[in-house]
This record gives sequence, structure tokens and C-alpha cells, in this order.
Amino acid sequence: MVAPLCTIKERGLGNETPKTVGEVLTAYIEDRRKHVLHPASLETHVRALRPFFGSKTLDEICERNVLRNLCHDFAQSRSNLSVNTNRKALIILQSALRLAWKRGVISGLPVMWIPDEAPKERGELSDQDRDAILTAADSYPTEPHLRAFIYITMFTGQHMSKVLSLKWDHVKFQERVLVFYKRDGSKEKIPMHPRLRGVLESAEERRQSDYVVEWRGKKVRNVYHGVNGVLDRAGIKDMSTLDLRLFYQAAPDARETPDADDERHVFISYCRRDGTEIASVLAAEFRSLKQAVWIDHVKMKAGNYSAQLTQAIKDATAVVLVLTEGANDSPDVLQEVARAKTANVKVLPISVKNVTLGPELKLFFEKLHIIQWADAKSTAQEALKTLGLRT
Repeated sequence: MVAPLCTIKERGLGNETPKTVGEVLTAYIEDRRKHVLHPASLETHVRALRPFFGSKTLDEICERNVLRNLCHDFAQSRSNLSVNTNRKALIILQSALRLAWKRGVISGLPVMWIPDEAPKERGELSDQDRDAILTAADSYPTEPHLRAFIYITMFTGQHMSKVLSLKWDHVKFQERVLVFYKRDGSKEKIPMHPRLRGVLESAEERRQSDYVVEWRGKKVRNVYHGVNGVLDRAGIKDMSTLDLRLFYQAAPDARETPDADDERHVFISYCRRDGTEIASVLAAEFRSLKQAVWIDHVKMKAGNYSAQLTQAIKDATAVVLVLTEGANDSPDVLQEVARAKTANVKVLPISVKNVTLGPELKLFFEKLHIIQWADAKSTAQEALKTLGLRT
């Protein structure tokens, strides 16, 4: 009979001597909770480890090759996740067993298998990957915190901890920058990409706390599970939450913030009751296509609001109407369309959820041309092409 590689001793790890790997992991969490920067991340990895290792006794894993084979099975069962994500989880298991060894619970460390770290090279994320991830994030309307987190991470390149700690005080819409703090206390200003700006404007409309990434008015502390769901929906494999930062490193255009204020703009008319989010996303897409945009909650300044709206419509190359049920009933929208017609500015309705023009709005349109909302990118492209602003 082959002797085990390690044996259990009678000394404890905490108040009691653990007998299983699950108990060792529990004791490890309690020991490390006050010393790690992100205990929630540690607990997430431990939860993933428990189904495979938790019920195994320390006697079992001390048998030759038992733990090594379990590690292989663990990584194989999570092949949809990145190599580095599985590697991190197994390193936590290794650390827990090492602590048990140092505390005298086992006489030696059992042999493990841990995959080599996957290299992270610039250019790993293609434009197609980026668009797939952002589209998937846009399709989670009930979880706007995931959308905010993904956009901020991909368009700033900041670490997850910094993104989750970002407060609205550090989002400078006028300066078009986001302010992050380095470890030495100095500030780092990241230009606000137009696509990110649209998402932030939408999130700012619904804010319930000081934190940009929030859930029901509270700071979000862990997004691993939610982001993995978005990546799965996008069809992106072998990528983790932390890998989202690679897009910013790989794509210099993500750092570009075109300032098109001097160009003729597209005026966006919408109803705040049910059209704010669509209008903000559409504005962001227009900006990403290098088209100047005028939207009230960004451009409006203190003073005579009516005069500003009138001038903005007169100066517009076109008015895009976000056609929702609320828009049909809105006196403000009706007035903006009327002003556009008076100034001979073309109005293009974009119907959301197949809404048709109400009787009052319909009076302003002799030849009716309505675009149906599909997704932000394709709808923005079709609108600019219809208006003759793109070929």
C-alpha cells in the first residue's frame, strides 16, 4: 500500500480541527477576511470550489494524485471560463491548504495541478468582440449596474475595484472626463468616450446613491456572476471580468472623445417619461459616429430654456424624434416638432415598440417616413443615412 503524502494532525485551524476541505476553506475565509481588499471576490471563488472539493476529507486528498485529478476535473467543468479565472480559484485552494499545513492540521502539502497563466496580449479583443459584449450589456434593462460597469471598464481600462468605487462627483460631464484616484492619492483623468457618455447620462437620470455602479441605491461589491452572464450571452468564451480592461488597452479609439460642438448638430426630441434612456443611447451612438448631437439634459444651460430650445432647433441639421407613447401625449414634443417645421428643419421619427404617430403629431408630416427601433448602432446608422448625413 502506498503511503499517503500527508497526514492529519490533531492541532486546529481556528476553534476546531477541520476534517474536510470545505471546513479548511471556511477557516481560510475567516482568517483572510480582514486582510484582503475584496473579500467578496474571495468568497465567490470559494463557492465555486466547494461542489468539487468541499466534501472531500483531508485523508482523501492526501492520497497520491487524488487532488491533482480533482483539479483537472474542476478546470474541465468550467471550460467556458477563462484559464486565469480557474487558476485563481485553484490558487485560493492551495493557499487554504498551505495555511492548514502551517497551522499543523496536515503534515505536508498534497500535490495539486494548477494551469499556467494565460498570456494577456494587446489586441486580444476584436471590434466584433467589443460590439457583441456591449450589445449584450444593453440587453439587460433590469440590471443597469452591469451595463454601467461593463461600459466604464471597457472605455476607461480601470480595475474593477476602481470602477465599483467611482462616485458621481468624479464624473465630469462638462469636462468630458472621469476622475480616478491612484494609490498615491494623485488623480488620473480619463477622457469620456461618446458611447460611455450616453450610458452615464442614462444612469445619472436614475441615480439613487453617490455611486455610479449601484443596485437599488447601494454600492455594488461584486459583479463576477452578472458579467459572466453577459459574456455568455455575447458568445465570448475564455474571458473573465478582469479581461474587459484589455479592450481599452487594445483599441486607441476608445480613448478618443470627438468634440463636434462646432458642427451642425442633430437635435433629439423625446418624452422624459418613457424616452430618456433610448434618447441617451441614441445620442451616444451618434457621437460615436462623429455626429454632433443636441440633447436637452446635456446641453441645456441656466437661463431662458424656451429660447435655448428654439435656437438649438434652428441650428440643427435635422430633428430626430424618439417616438414613444409618451411622446404622442407630450406638449413639449409637439412644440419642438412645430418649431422644427417652422424653421424648415427635417424631422425623422424613430418608432420604439412599433408606436405610430398620434393625430396631433401626424398633422406635421405630409410624407411619412418612420424608422423602426432595432438596436442603438444600426438605428443610428440608418437614421443618419436617411437624413443624408452618411452615405
